[in-house]
This record gives sequence, C-alpha cells and structure tokens, in this order.
Amino acid sequence: GFRQIELSGGTEYYNDFENDLLRLQDKYGLNYLVHNYFPPPSESFVLNLASLNDHIYKNSIEHCKEAIKLSRRLGSKKFGIHAAI
Repeated sequence: GFRQIELSGGTEYYNDFENDLLRLQDKYGLNYLVHNYFPPPSESFVLNLASLNDHIYKNSIEHCKEAIKLSRRLGSKKFGIHAAI
C-alpha cells in the first residue's frame, strides 16, 4: 500500500531501470522522490559537490543534473540531496 517511494543509493546500475520505474509507477500509482546517489551511476564514485578534486567535482555535478532530469521524467518536482558528515 505504500505509494510514496524514495529512490536512493545502495542499488546497482542496469540499463533499463528508468523504464522499470515508469512501468511500476503506472501500474501502482507510485510517486517517487529521487535522493542523493540515485540513479546509480554505471561506475561508482564518491558524490561530493564540494570536492577540490576536479574529477570528483565534475562527476558530482553531472550526477545531480541527471538526477534532476530523471526526477522530472518521473513526475517529481523535487530532488533530495544533503551533506554527509
């Protein structure tokens, strides 16, 4: 009976995850919130928007841009991200 679903890290990347999410959303009337390390990247990295390492910083920015785009495609008006200690 849960319809409010937060999508977060701890999952493995696979090519058709977005279509699966859309299919499940349509079938069960789900509402998604994309959070932090989702969608899972095809190659793991440390998400750090404040990194002084250019490679990590650029990967983090690109990841967040893709997460925002995915949020829109899934019908969500928000993308959740926060600092970790």
